[in-house]
Amino acid sequence: MDNISELLPILNPILEGLGKHFGINCEFVIHDYQSENLKTIVSIVNGNVTNRQIGDSVTSIGLRVSQGITANSGTTDGIFNYMTQTKAGRILKSSTIYLRDSNKNIIGSLCVNYDITDLQRASTTLLEFLNTSDKESLYDTDKYVDGNIDNLLLKMIKESIDSVGIPVSQMTKKNKMEGIKILRDRGALKIQRAVDVIAKYYCVSKFTIYNYINELDSMDYPQNMI
Repeated sequence: MDNISELLPILNPILEGLGKHFGINCEFVIHDYQSENLKTIVSIVNGNVTNRQIGDSVTSIGLRVSQGITANSGTTDGIFNYMTQTKAGRILKSSTIYLRDSNKNIIGSLCVNYDITDLQRASTTLLEFLNTSDKESLYDTDKYVDGNIDNLLLKMIKESIDSVGIPVSQMTKKNKMEGIKILRDRGALKIQRAVDVIAKYYCVSKFTIYNYINELDSMDYPQNMI
């Protein structure tokens, strides 16, 4: 198996059956990380949970994992039982299972999102089911589900600025490169026209951003790759 399309005839009936079994509060999604323009959703069942559909964009986790970067992304098999939140504020219990090709490269994922918003208000007898092992190592953006790639980019930019901990107006070149490094390592630069948007928020020209990226690439920044 070298691409997700070969798996879909097998996975689609399984997802349809699981969707019927678990009901409309449980969403099943197949992401193809080889898709163009980061429109990675190629199959979805019970999309009402996150209001997404086929052709919607990659998530923050998927953006990073699609590059082979699995730091802060769970185990070698995936990331399980973590909390996410929809744009509408619904709380989800989520898991992401990596799909690999014959060379063990991650080419996609099967994601499960169960809406537990109402269950959280239920009896304490449900606590066993609701127990989540939310990873402290996850980025906040990893816990946000939105099919709009532009919204994802803006949230990642805000997180990068917050991580530096200094207002952009007071940042030195070193501070700004630190923020750009965060965005580069998280895969934000793969998003179309990302450099233009990042330049605007960091109050520099896009050519300066490219210079920062070239400087960073010339340095020895270890990245956990698989």
